[in-house]
Amino acid sequence: MNEQEDTNARTEKELAELQTLSAGKIREHIAELNESETVYRFMFENNPLPMYVVDFATLQFLFVNEAAIALYGYSKEEFFAMTVADIRLPDEVENLQNEAKSISKTYYYGDARRHKKKNGDIIWVEIATMGFLYNGKKSAIVLINDVTKRKLDEEILRDSEAQFRKLTELS
Repeated sequence: MNEQEDTNARTEKELAELQTLSAGKIREHIAELNESETVYRFMFENNPLPMYVVDFATLQFLFVNEAAIALYGYSKEEFFAMTVADIRLPDEVENLQNEAKSISKTYYYGDARRHKKKNGDIIWVEIATMGFLYNGKKSAIVLINDVTKRKLDEEILRDSEAQFRKLTELS
């Protein structure tokens, strides 16, 4: 075997070793990614607070968790056939489109707004949103906090204060 053949053989052997190492590293990295995806999917789906992911351009629901299904009363399939506008009241849809345009990759926390459940009930919710790219599209993960009881309590308190003022004015 001449020197050139010996060099070629060593190069091929080294290349084969590198490919084996690279393949092992790739498999290891894929396993880590799969484990990470499993953990994050579990945390999303089982979060006790309602959450969904929405596509900014279409306002379509991309993902919803079990808490959102329980709160709103729609099945996953029904959610995926809807847009966020379907759970908003008609007079608030224009605001929704403006909000979607203003949300970027930064955190956004919105004031309380009204949402409509499948059974027609109106609830008050506060939303926390974080924009991100999903499959190359601007999307957002949205966390819902149902504040209906607090809003009703505030209304009762305002009514009580108004009645108290009337009574004290009469005295």
